[in-house]
Amino acid sequence: AVLDWITLKGEAVQPPLHRNSKVDHGFNHELTGFLLYPIGLDWNNLQYVLIKCSLGLLIIFALCG
Repeated sequence: AVLDWITLKGEAVQPPLHRNSKVDHGFNHELTGFLLYPIGLDWNNLQYVLIKCSLGLLIIFALCG
């Protein structure tokens, strides 16, 4: 499971991620959101990025090979 490779052996993720539910995964969790966040943007300034996106000043897209 992805949870196994994003956590160090013997350590727990805080807040906890549930193995049998995806409700708290993705952008809904600090760790998984950080891993999904575009590399050129500052995860620590999330409000700024969200405002820019909502105003159409920033467009995030994925390139698929």
